[in-house]
Amino acid sequence: MAVHKLYAGSGKFATLNALAETSYKNGNYTLIDITDKNDVEKKLYGKDKGYAAASIMAGACASLKKCLASLEKCGLKAQNVVMAGGPTKSKLWLKIMADILGKEITVTDGEYSGAVGAAMIASGN
Repeated sequence: MAVHKLYAGSGKFATLNALAETSYKNGNYTLIDITDKNDVEKKLYGKDKGYAAASIMAGACASLKKCLASLEKCGLKAQNVVMAGGPTKSKLWLKIMADILGKEITVTDGEYSGAVGAAMIASGN
């Protein structure tokens, strides 16, 4: 899936990206339920840091996918996925999100991203 705007990973995401990148590209990760401590411990115990980082990133994306599926059951289907904030600075996180969700990702940044989101919802986009 495509990502409409990419940012270089930097700062606090640089370490996470560096750890996760090779594992994710090689398919060396698992989907975990990041809200379930037992699932996290069971699937990540004894694994290397790259595997853990990629699994945590993919697990966060899978959690969002579950939320979107719940909304769809209520008749609210996400036509687009728009992201703003910290994780949008990570090319890898955006790629994992697009892969897991099976949707294109649009990135918005700046201090008015909340207003942009409200305008998109109001316009039906």
